Amino acid sequence: MAASLWAGGVVACPAEGVWGLSCDPFDEGAVLDLLAMKQREVSKGLIVVGASSEVFADVLRDLSAEQRETMLASWPGPNTWLVPHRGCFPSWVTGESDDVAIRVTSSPALAALCKAF
Repeated sequence: MAASLWAGGVVACPAEGVWGLSCDPFDEGAVLDLLAMKQREVSKGLIVVGASSEVFADVLRDLSAEQRETMLASWPGPNTWLVPHRGCFPSWVTGESDDVAIRVTSSPALAALCKAF
C-alpha cells in the first residue's frame, strides 16, 4: 500500500474501529482526490495520522509541557488533538484553520502503513 501512496494514490486501511482513507498529506493532488471521494470540502481540513508522536515533533514543540504530557498519555489511540500547524502542513490539509488535527494510531495496520511510508 505504501507504494500506492508514493505514487499519489489513495488507499483504504483499517483504523481505530473503522476503515479510513489515506494519502500523502503533502501531495495536493492525492489530498484533493481523497476529499472528492469523501465528498468533503477542502475548507474543513483532515486528520493527519502517524505511527509515533515523533512525527509531530515540529507542531508539538511550542505546546506547554502539561499539554504535551496530556496528549502523549492519550496515544496511541483514537484521540485526535488540534494543535497550531505552524506552517508545517499545507492548506489543503488544514483547511481554513490555523490548527491541524493529529493522531497517533493504535491500529497495527495503519501504523505499519505510516512506518512504511
